[in-house]
Amino acid sequence: MKLPKLKVIRFKSIKANLIFSFTSLLLLSSVLLGSLSLLFANRTLREEAEKSVTALAIEAAKLEASRLETRKATLETIASIKEIEEMNWDKQEAILFKMLEDTDFNLLGILQMDGTVQYTNGRITTLSEDDPLRSALHGDNNAINFSNSTGEIVLVQAVPIEVNGTIVGAVVGLTDGIALTETVLDMGYGKEGYGYILNENGTVIAHPNTDFVYNQKNSIEDAKSNSSEVEVAKVLEKIISSEQGIENYEYNNEVLYAGYATIEGTDWTFVITCTEAEVLAALPALQKIIITTVVIIIVLGIIISYIIGSFIAKPIILSSKNMARLAELDISKDIDPKYLKKQNEIGIMTN
Repeated sequence: MKLPKLKVIRFKSIKANLIFSFTSLLLLSSVLLGSLSLLFANRTLREEAEKSVTALAIEAAKLEASRLETRKATLETIASIKEIEEMNWDKQEAILFKMLEDTDFNLLGILQMDGTVQYTNGRITTLSEDDPLRSALHGDNNAINFSNSTGEIVLVQAVPIEVNGTIVGAVVGLTDGIALTETVLDMGYGKEGYGYILNENGTVIAHPNTDFVYNQKNSIEDAKSNSSEVEVAKVLEKIISSEQGIENYEYNNEVLYAGYATIEGTDWTFVITCTEAEVLAALPALQKIIITTVVIIIVLGIIISYIIGSFIAKPIILSSKNMARLAELDISKDIDPKYLKKQNEIGIMTN
């Protein structure tokens, strides 16, 4: 009696399942690893940029403090000259003219106890009651003022003239205030970053855009009537009230990182900026490398999965065919001895 032919139920092949499983695992792990790498790179680039910008601001502040200290030392040397201590303008003027040639000052002058300043060019001015230079008459050897009240941007420093413990006046040195801007032009992070200096009120006293200096740009004051300046004003308020640090803000539709540090001996703050776009400039290239690597891994994974799948699936497929043939009582063909000798599940199933 002939037995009925068994119906073979076909499932998706083992080889296809193995290739699909291995490839899916590789794809998932590669995408996950690539995403984590990009996130880590993004965070690392930002952190390193913040550290670098802050460090640069600190060094820039130290450099400017050193320049101011050098000028102050020059004024102190002049103030200690006997003829200067005598407070006789005729004698003082001759000394100041002679000393002017060997200094960085544009003008030198003498500040009287009543607030009157007489300069070597013959100009005589009277300081306002709240002028920072008047502090030199009370013993402050670090009196400094940045002003454009006379129609020109000037940076003025003063040190007291002391005779037998009594202050009798002060030596004043005046330089072009725009020289501060020339200083910040040498500072910056990357190609697009730049530096600027703020006074204690948040007014710009040095900036690559000299219009900000001449117009005494102050975003904190501008924010009171211009809502677009509010975000910048909040950041600048933090900056001028802190010793050093890092802030970020948006200005002219561009995200900026601002590292800052106080200039020692002054109420000024040196700020170094850089753009977020420049900070993350290396990210697209890194992203391209990671994507390329992921694609290569997946392609290699498919190839390896195919080879492994074939190695595992082939004996199983042959065994299933043999079992189907034997189920139909077809014993006309021998089973390959190499599968009978296997010491694993394939060998057991084949036997």
